[in-house]
Amino acid sequence: MTRDDIATELVDTLRRDGETAELWHLYSPDVVSVEARAGFPPGEPRVAMGITDLKARHKRHAEAAELVSLEIGGPFPHGDTHFALHLKASSRDRETNELGEIEEIAVYQVANGAIVREEFYYS
Repeated sequence: MTRDDIATELVDTLRRDGETAELWHLYSPDVVSVEARAGFPPGEPRVAMGITDLKARHKRHAEAAELVSLEIGGPFPHGDTHFALHLKASSRDRETNELGEIEEIAVYQVANGAIVREEFYYS
């Protein structure tokens, strides 16, 4: 798959249902995922190394919070290997029932037909 194929499928699937379960085929087995900081859910490491760690991170996030809404801007291509998304999400903490919002920039790197790195920027 090309960078543009991957970006389009990622965005279309997330806009449709907000879930990542259908998207694992877009990722390299050796993907590196880097959050802006550690700690959600508490104790969560900042970096996930490999698809197994990334799936486990997504599972822990889903267990801790329910996605309420998701807005996606992009994809915004950069060079031949990167693209970015602008994301706004609302989620409900499953333990406290509190609603939280996050706005972030996600930057993806593609090589050999798969996402090899993703980085998330937020405050």
